[in-house]
Amino acid sequence: SKDSYIIPKLIKCSNIYLFADIVFLVDSSISSAEFSRFRNTLVQTIIQHNVGASANRIGLAQYGAEVNVEFQLNTFQTKQETLNAARRFKLRPQPGRPTNLGSALRFAEEGLFSSGAGGRAEQGARQILVLVAGKDSDDPVVEAGRMLKAAGVTVLGVGDEAASENLNEFAHFVVDSLKVPRLKQILSEPVEEVTHGCKGANLADIVFIVEESTSIGHVNFQLIRTFLSSIVSGLVISPDKVQVGLVSYSDEPEVQFYLDTFREKAELLQFINILPYHGGKTNTGAALNFTLDNVFTEQRGSRRGVQKVAVVITEGKSQDEVSQAAIKLRRAGITLYGVGIRDFNEAEMAEMVSQPLYKHVYTVDSFTRLKPLREILQKNLCNNIIHNVIAHSRSLTEIQEACVRTDEADIFFLIDDSGSISNPDFYDMQKFVISFLHTFNIGPQNVRIGLVKYSDSPTLEFDLSTYTDAKSMEKAVLKILHEGGGTETGKALSVMGPYFEKAKGSRDHTVPQYLIVVTDGESTDKVKAPAEQLRAQDIIVYAVGVKDSNQTELDQISGDPKRTFVVSNFDALKSIQQEIVTDICSPVACENVPSDIIFLTDSSESIKEEDFTKMKEFIKSIVDRSNVSPDQVHVGLMQFSSNHHLEFDLKRYDSKQDVLKAIDTMEQINLGTRTGQAITAVSQYFHASAGGRPHLKQRLVVITDGESKDDVKIPAEQLRQLGVIIYAIGVEEANSTQLLEISGSLDRVFNQRNFDALKELESQLALKFCEDYCKIDSADIIFLVDVSQSSDAQQFSSMRALMKSLVNHTIVGDDLTRIGIIAFSDDTQLKFSLKGSQSKSQIYQTIDRLLPTGQRAFTGAGLEFSLDFFKGKQGGRPKRNVQVLIVLTDEQAMDPEKLQPASNALRANGVTVLSVGVRNSKKEELNIIAGGNASHVFFAKEYKELETVYKDVIPAICNMSKPVCDRTDLVFLLDRSSSIHPNNHRLMVDFVADVVKSFKIGESLARVAVAQFSNEPRDEFYLNTYFSEQDVIKHLGQLLDTGGDTYIGKALRFIRKYFEEVHGSRRGVPRNLVLITDGDSQDSVEEEAQHLRQMGIQILVIAIRNTYDIQLERIAGSSKKLFSVPDFSSLKNIKMDIVDTVCFTETEPKDNCIIDVAIGFDISRSRRPDELLVSGRLAQVLEEVYYSISLVDLCCGSSTPLETNIAFYVVDGEGFPVYDTNFEGYDKDVLRKVMNHTLSQPTFFNTALMTFYQEIQWTDSVGSSFLCFPLMNLLFDSPQSAVADRECCNVTCKCQGPDGERGDPGKQGSKFGWVWSNSMWVWSMLPLVGESQCPSYPTELVFGLDMSEDVTPASFDRQRLALLTLLDGVSVAESNCPSGARVSVVGFSSYTKHLIRFQDHRRKQQLLNAVQNITLETTNQRHLGAAMRFVAHHVFKRVRSGMTMRKVAVFFSDGPTQDPEDIVTAMMEYRALDIVPAVVSLRDASEISQAIKVDDSGNSILTVLRGGDLKEELRTIKSCAICYDPCRRSEACAVIQEPLQPQRVDVDLVLVPGGSREMQADQFTGARQLLASVVEGLEVSPEPGRADGRARVALVQRDQVEFGLQSFQKREMMRDRLLELEQRPGSSESGQALDLALTRVLLKAPAPRRRKALLVVESAAALGDQDRLHRVSLRAKCQRVALFVVTVGDGYNRTQVEDLAGLPVQQHLIHVSSLKPEQQEYTRRFFRVFLSALHSKRPTFLSLCK
Repeated sequence: SKDSYIIPKLIKCSNIYLFADIVFLVDSSISSAEFSRFRNTLVQTIIQHNVGASANRIGLAQYGAEVNVEFQLNTFQTKQETLNAARRFKLRPQPGRPTNLGSALRFAEEGLFSSGAGGRAEQGARQILVLVAGKDSDDPVVEAGRMLKAAGVTVLGVGDEAASENLNEFAHFVVDSLKVPRLKQILSEPVEEVTHGCKGANLADIVFIVEESTSIGHVNFQLIRTFLSSIVSGLVISPDKVQVGLVSYSDEPEVQFYLDTFREKAELLQFINILPYHGGKTNTGAALNFTLDNVFTEQRGSRRGVQKVAVVITEGKSQDEVSQAAIKLRRAGITLYGVGIRDFNEAEMAEMVSQPLYKHVYTVDSFTRLKPLREILQKNLCNNIIHNVIAHSRSLTEIQEACVRTDEADIFFLIDDSGSISNPDFYDMQKFVISFLHTFNIGPQNVRIGLVKYSDSPTLEFDLSTYTDAKSMEKAVLKILHEGGGTETGKALSVMGPYFEKAKGSRDHTVPQYLIVVTDGESTDKVKAPAEQLRAQDIIVYAVGVKDSNQTELDQISGDPKRTFVVSNFDALKSIQQEIVTDICSPVACENVPSDIIFLTDSSESIKEEDFTKMKEFIKSIVDRSNVSPDQVHVGLMQFSSNHHLEFDLKRYDSKQDVLKAIDTMEQINLGTRTGQAITAVSQYFHASAGGRPHLKQRLVVITDGESKDDVKIPAEQLRQLGVIIYAIGVEEANSTQLLEISGSLDRVFNQRNFDALKELESQLALKFCEDYCKIDSADIIFLVDVSQSSDAQQFSSMRALMKSLVNHTIVGDDLTRIGIIAFSDDTQLKFSLKGSQSKSQIYQTIDRLLPTGQRAFTGAGLEFSLDFFKGKQGGRPKRNVQVLIVLTDEQAMDPEKLQPASNALRANGVTVLSVGVRNSKKEELNIIAGGNASHVFFAKEYKELETVYKDVIPAICNMSKPVCDRTDLVFLLDRSSSIHPNNHRLMVDFVADVVKSFKIGESLARVAVAQFSNEPRDEFYLNTYFSEQDVIKHLGQLLDTGGDTYIGKALRFIRKYFEEVHGSRRGVPRNLVLITDGDSQDSVEEEAQHLRQMGIQILVIAIRNTYDIQLERIAGSSKKLFSVPDFSSLKNIKMDIVDTVCFTETEPKDNCIIDVAIGFDISRSRRPDELLVSGRLAQVLEEVYYSISLVDLCCGSSTPLETNIAFYVVDGEGFPVYDTNFEGYDKDVLRKVMNHTLSQPTFFNTALMTFYQEIQWTDSVGSSFLCFPLMNLLFDSPQSAVADRECCNVTCKCQGPDGERGDPGKQGSKFGWVWSNSMWVWSMLPLVGESQCPSYPTELVFGLDMSEDVTPASFDRQRLALLTLLDGVSVAESNCPSGARVSVVGFSSYTKHLIRFQDHRRKQQLLNAVQNITLETTNQRHLGAAMRFVAHHVFKRVRSGMTMRKVAVFFSDGPTQDPEDIVTAMMEYRALDIVPAVVSLRDASEISQAIKVDDSGNSILTVLRGGDLKEELRTIKSCAICYDPCRRSEACAVIQEPLQPQRVDVDLVLVPGGSREMQADQFTGARQLLASVVEGLEVSPEPGRADGRARVALVQRDQVEFGLQSFQKREMMRDRLLELEQRPGSSESGQALDLALTRVLLKAPAPRRRKALLVVESAAALGDQDRLHRVSLRAKCQRVALFVVTVGDGYNRTQVEDLAGLPVQQHLIHVSSLKPEQQEYTRRFFRVFLSALHSKRPTFLSLCK
């Protein structure tokens, strides 16, 4: 165990790694003056540093045509020797010969820094090259410099501006002159900080798995320690951000520290620096298995929903099996990286890591090269973590949106079923197929999918027409059995042709056809001919090879290497799914999306020749996927280096082939990198004069591999201002900050590790270029088409073309956009209805059949006819969608008088009318048809022009389809921490004002609220503060910027109140929170954000930072709702994105609720081959569990019946299903099949099982979908314990009813509840049959034993025996889960102490033993009241959470108490806190009895033991307190009021609420609600003019009596008046109000009641007129008027308030921080007992005048 660490001894070795190897390399051609300055600096450096063989070592060389070494690092042993040689140093110029810096750099690694030359890299010494350059080099420099840098050498370049051009390409530092302080700074080991890219990768669980075999050795293992330390230093370490664990391994794996071991980075790094090294063999497989089972567990800190990463650092080939262990890790959702050093095995590494290899494999040929690898690994690790959370999610969304447009296709999967494939592998293949199903619009007229499996022969599992929806298809895929056999792929391909031919015959038109082949081995027959035959049928074939597949064979199957995919294992299939889907969907998505694209490519010397070729292939691939043509996509290309060269502009080529040929001929420039200059140069080619089309989308793609030597920000900003969208692709050493400056948006920045990784971007970028920013996906559109003979066939074809173009720009589907077509001339006819099955092909066919057959155009009649077809019965969706009528006509209307009324009627019914006219149509009529809206009128002079009118019509429809934000609650939460400059704070506030102006502000329209935060949050204004845009903008202008730290979690908790009704939030109105911040939160945020989302609040997060941030994405809950901008000035660019997202908030209530319950099995014993899954008692238990679960009806307060679906899953030890059923309702036949199923292998409750349940497809319903995850070990003795307590807690609901008879589901007879655990609903079962257990509800139970000075040992024994009797039959909670009782025991006299705490004993027998062992310790007098209050305030301070949790306190008393008044106080507090008190007295105690009776609810119990049957004497306490079940009450509990009845008290009560400006609006609203609830709890006198023993109530506010004691006879009228009460302006006048209430109302009231009371509710800050308050209070006490005070808020002066309240103060005074519902309920309960006490004749209660 690593819970407590014994720090191992640090291996004793030399500490020379603290020093450096420094080599000075000088250009021999520098001037004498420059040389003199250099030599002086060299001498001073030696003098000022510790130089010697065991300290800093110095080497010196000069270069020209070749290198001359002056002295090596090991030439001298002492500082003085080195100093003397430096002083003797002279230049040896080589005039007339070339200067070869590149050769010198290549020489430096082996000739100057090697161990033979005195270098100590293997011992961890830093190696530094100080390069003093003169003139430009005559040979290539950059590649040699980068190789030196890759060897771990830090390069300090010294040179003038000309020399710096090359130095900047590889040097870490470049200066124009060498100075000792600068060199001294570099020599100081830099402190590792969080790197730029890792700031946003701030949520992950990362485990390093480190080899420590003998072959590594002590010295090299120290380099591994340094490497690990550097990696970890750059991460954001925190328990709620990035956690790190470490496993070392050789013969056996060992945990060095778990994910939750270290909370601070400093402690973690300290341990890494002393990481022990043992030596041994290399068993990597065992280490992988060990890590999965022991480190990636929730018990050791692994977090659900957090990305998990494992980094394996290995030096050799494993001596055990690695592949299967790695697959288990990857299948568990863990991303595997591999760092291979020296003798690692490449094939083993490729099998181990995640796909693709170029992202996850990092190799070095020696341990000394780990240091430069650190930066590369860290950068890519963090980029990948961010990408997997944010960019991957956004990419999926883009693909899904594109694939919705793929309206029609026929797709077959052909999957390998051969014997070489294991069951887990086959399941991975099934999941791969399923991942396609939910991407497409599946339907009989849309995308159809079929599946064939094959081995020796093919088997059709389901045809294209078998299933018409994705869910049914998914179930069918999961039911496919893996049978094994050979691999005859050729035979399988041969049978696919007829299947596709049959598919063609089932449609009346041609659709794209695709075949996706998945195979894991070489075919035993020929594949080439059958594959060619398929392609001859125009079938597009994708070949996916796994494991031992043959590349040549795969290419023969696909016919195109671009459609061939190879992965190392089946679990990696998911890595290629997006690319295949994108390739299928791109052709349709890219239709009719014209644009200009220019590629600006880096052509500098730093790019290798082979990498330059890969970049050209990348560009060609994107072009190949684009629709290059004269009227669609135009492409241009420019290269840049130190200068730029235009290859071809946008107007040069109009065919794809010409563009591709031109790219092939491009030659590399091979100079420096000046990207900014190139951006400026390329901008001119987007102008119309240069062939650009500014009215279309224009895009620039910048590709670079290094840092630009000039400014890029300003040129890029200028180009973006012209409307050009810039994508920045950085490879290898590209500067991330510059990439963001170029693109202006993180969404358009792509960081790739190397040029191989560009392939990953091909489909993604091509799809981005096809984005249509106008997507009509939710509308009802009807074309009203003029078919009169005013146009001939050719002219009418232009009208058809227009309609098809418009349809093509919509996303058609039954739940998307619906299209209708009506033709009109002499008469009007419906051609295609909105309620028909919607597919584009059918719509196109209908359009093609339209002919101009009529004589004249009766347009008005057509308009009248159209209206009915927008209604629901005809398929219209008037409440859900925009409805548009598009009128196409080419002549004047024959019934112009009908146009106006018909158009008005359409618009009155919510239909927008667009009119499109051509040639002879009258513009005046078109304007009337469109309702006078000129923007809805479109005209073409000639028919051919109609074909392009769609470009104007589409934006008009798009603008309509955006929802109108006329009702929303919009709250802004603004960061005002110190990191935000005041100028930037003003930009942020201005941005908020601009967003506000996009909404209609009003009380019944959009409401806006604002709060700010730093260390503490601050109220600005609530949703009900302002109802005009002017007032909101005015307050925004007054916001202050105060500074401080960033506490987002605290701010999110604070902002909850803004969404309460008291602060203006409205039910049924979309609720949005917009958080704007620029920093990392100093506290935890996720739980608070989740709470807000559970409240139905949509959170939008705007991050002002230059990297994505996972923590902020978790706040938003979705990457779609995270908006990142590089700086505050860029906020304006996302204004409409914010507005659109707010406007699309989901508000419609859900229709139904489905609960899915998956029943699993943990039967881990060995089994016989023919043994039934369950039998005997186990079968009976399963039957009872199944039946009971099916009874779920209404739960959690829902008024909607819940549909309970149950499925059975039998899962093997690897987490793969061996038997399962569908989710469906209670069915005896299903149960019978499960019980008769034979199972020969054991099942296990393990991580694999948990992972399986996370991945199964739960039912997707219209409404809330509860994911119910029962973990049942059915080997327990009874169904009562069928669900283990290990998954908890927070009970949210519990349903129960009377016992039901066994049989078909009938009346509910069980108790059960759903428990929220780890982001799932978990079934938690209480007794299924029989009597209620005790306690019926989870209970916190406290016993108080009397240990006062007069308690004898005998009476104490009676107390203990009574306590044990009460515990008899009580179920004791064995965990913190909400079931059973937790027990605590205290002892008391004049003070109280703990004897047994809640958490001390979780086994009942242990608890009973502890009670038996309690001994009597008599001390002082008895203070029962004080003990009761101690228990309420201290023992019950921390209890288990849950709505049904009960709190019960039982006290034993052996005589009279010294503090009966404290018991009364305790009764008030217990009632307020919902604690049930019971007192067991060993003798009569009248004062205790009287005190307890003040609680009129009947919950408080007193029992006197008189020596009879102890069990019988305690029955009332047992039944009515400890084991109380309100649904099965015993007769002894009849006194308990449930619900509480109105309280009869003989009292005149005057309510005095505050209302001054000191009381905040929410406080006043809470006060009104509190007083209304007090009145509702009273039995009010129906005849207030006479004494009838009932209450009378009056209300006084400030200087006015709102109503008197005789004003109302019904409490409902009083309540309504209270709720209407308005807060009155002005300062506090509490004394005046009290004086008025006392003198004019209470003391002068006719027919006065026996008791008089004043109830004052006031802001604590408002009680300022102390003299008057004191006088009024004293007079009230003299007049025997009880004065009860409730103060709320800050500014509480206890002395002043206690002077006002009656005595005893603890009964007459309550102070609360706010008056939210929970504080109101506490006060109301307390006050009820107060009134009961006031009503009783207790002289000590009434305060007398002194």
